[in-house]
Amino acid sequence: MRYRIDAEILKVAKNRASKGAKEASARTKVIEKRAQDVETVLVKFAEENSHLLGVNEALTSKIEVLKTQLVEVEVFEEGARVALKDVEERMASLQGDMRAKIEVAAVKAIEKFRTSKRYEDEQDRFAVDAYDEGRCSVRCEVASYYPGLNLNFLDEDLEATDTNVAGL
Repeated sequence: MRYRIDAEILKVAKNRASKGAKEASARTKVIEKRAQDVETVLVKFAEENSHLLGVNEALTSKIEVLKTQLVEVEVFEEGARVALKDVEERMASLQGDMRAKIEVAAVKAIEKFRTSKRYEDEQDRFAVDAYDEGRCSVRCEVASYYPGLNLNFLDEDLEATDTNVAGL
């Protein structure tokens, strides 16, 4: 009986050990599966990290290029501002010179016209026309105040004056 008990104890121990080995084996398989999954995820992360590092390097170099271009644009912009200011100053100076030259030319043209025969003739015509207009106006006024007065003698003076003016 003793051997029987020992055999049963050993059988129970064997079953327990077998059961424990199966459980351990199952846990080992689960752990191995998890390890494989973790390894797969790590490989994917490593690949993605490598890709992102490459993208980061490309973006960093692009940022450096853009910074360089920005500096160049700012330098160009400053040069353009200076050139624009210079052009505006020269244009203002030229406009001032042009105004002065136009004024001088206008004064010369007016002086030349005033010394011309045409100007004298226009002044003479204006004086005669103004005199005639004034004389007619006075004659009408006098005739309206003195309707019976004979003013024909003024026409004789007018004909003599026209003859004298024409002879000048």
